Amino acid sequence: TKLMRAADYLSSLREDSYWKYIWVWDAEQQKWLLIEVGAKDEEGNPVDILHPGQAFWIYMYEEQDLLPPSPT
Repeated sequence: TKLMRAADYLSSLREDSYWKYIWVWDAEQQKWLLIEVGAKDEEGNPVDILHPGQAFWIYMYEEQDLLPPSPT
C-alpha cells in the first residue's frame, strides 16, 4: 500500500489556487477530518498523508483539472 502526501497528490493544481485545506474521510473513525495541505508535526514529519482509496473533498474557487500522479 503506497501512502502519498496530499501536497504531492494535488501538485497538478495551480500554485496560485486559493485552497489550503482538504476534508479527508477517516474510515476507522467514521468521520471527515480537516487537514492542512503541506502541514508537518513538531518533528517535521508530514501530516497530510492520503491512503489508497481514501476519499477527500477540496473546495476550489475556480474549475481546474486534477491529474493524479501515476503509480510507481
